[in-house]
Amino acid sequence: MNLVVALRAEAEPLIEYFQLETGSARGLFTVYRGESVWLVISGVGRVLAGAAVAHLHLVSGGEVDVPWLNVGIAGHRQLSIGNLLLASRIVEPATGRSWYPPYTLDSTVQRSELVTVDQPERDFPRCSAYDMEASGFYAMASRCSTSELVQSLKVVSDNPGTTLDLSHQQISQLIADQLESIVTVAGELTGICRWHEKNRPTTPSLDRYLGQWHFTVTQRRRLTGLLRRWAVLNNNDPWAGLTECRGSVDVLQHLEWHLEQQPIRFSQDQDGTLLGEPPVQEP
Repeated sequence: MNLVVALRAEAEPLIEYFQLETGSARGLFTVYRGESVWLVISGVGRVLAGAAVAHLHLVSGGEVDVPWLNVGIAGHRQLSIGNLLLASRIVEPATGRSWYPPYTLDSTVQRSELVTVDQPERDFPRCSAYDMEASGFYAMASRCSTSELVQSLKVVSDNPGTTLDLSHQQISQLIADQLESIVTVAGELTGICRWHEKNRPTTPSLDRYLGQWHFTVTQRRRLTGLLRRWAVLNNNDPWAGLTECRGSVDVLQHLEWHLEQQPIRFSQDQDGTLLGEPPVQEP
């Protein structure tokens, strides 16, 4: 389980609950780790959130099909302060892009559209939640894992007319008050991850790729993840489309481009759980 938060105040209740210890303070981001949980503090903003995901993916070993959960605070035009929300749609007005995290959880947490802005929102023009990290988090994390394992949870921290100047303690308390529900969602994501591990399609062998092109250790991890995603989304072998690639970079770019073009495909497992891999949606 990989957790991404913007602020130290948001992280503290999670660090205490999961008994996390400092794993790395090098570079831009501080990372905490436990037996099966990693946490990174990104700082404020969608660009930093995306960079923090990439950093945590690297330092945690680059595993694919790992749950990613963004936890933090957000403003909302109507909902009461303290409410917990699960993002049903993530909107990035600066670019016009939007994402739809697949709803595969049994959780009763209320769902809401989440708008990621570059400055704190004071006017709340839409009846939505507003934050500053979710779009950057989701765009990057959904490249590191399958989409249904990537979710964003927000606790409502402010409304129109309320102060944006919350103290460290107030922010920590907002997260702590919803900790039980946050842990429940994290547990459900872990359960979906285990389902993936038990039902993962056969991944094409790396041998002929490694025999044809030279891949660094990091590139091998990327290749493994891309081939696993390909096996989930396609019934055909990607090899035939790679014959004109001159090197490992070409191979990785070719696979990534084709995966990004995948249409929405949904299927249900035997107990009715809806699984899918939706692409970025343009308005």
